[in-house]
Amino acid sequence: LTLSMLYLLDGNGWSALRHSRRLSGTRTLKTRPYADTWCHYLIGNACFQTLQFQKAHTNFSFVVENQSYANYRVTANAFAGLMLTCHFMDKPQKADEMVIAAETYGRWTNDPFIIEIIESCKARLALLRNDTGSAAAWAGAVCESTPGPGTFLSMEIPAVTECRVLIHTRTKKGLEKAGERLDALYERFKSMNMISHQIEVMV
Repeated sequence: LTLSMLYLLDGNGWSALRHSRRLSGTRTLKTRPYADTWCHYLIGNACFQTLQFQKAHTNFSFVVENQSYANYRVTANAFAGLMLTCHFMDKPQKADEMVIAAETYGRWTNDPFIIEIIESCKARLALLRNDTGSAAAWAGAVCESTPGPGTFLSMEIPAVTECRVLIHTRTKKGLEKAGERLDALYERFKSMNMISHQIEVMV
């Protein structure tokens, strides 16, 4: 599990995938359900990073279906992964269903951090659908939180998505603000040696 996490931190999705699959072969939901949901989340994350969307979807679905065993943050990010994979697989109706399911989960947790991950991914999905208005409405209310060490496992980082929204507004003020925040985020991720998110910020 640790090796998979380190490879994700290093931006090496293929190696993370290989080690996560090895771990999957040594764990079962019956005996170690918490570890198994982590394992499937890591496989889903690695598959997403390597553009294997169907496999990513399958593993994120496992986490969501077994959410009673899973960490809250892992489940929220699995929902984010499902929204995105459904979009990239050209299944907009399924993506909408995942949005509704994720919103329900967020309300159930009553955790502002979890709810923000879900709302952030909704804004990201809106951008992918060229709905800048809906995304901009969310960005105006985003929390000014600084990404922490646990961010390297995240599918969705609100601070990064806010920058995406600012760029899509195509205003001078928005672009300047996005540039400043992206520079700060890059340095933040660099200080924590999060290569995968340094790459995300650069592109």
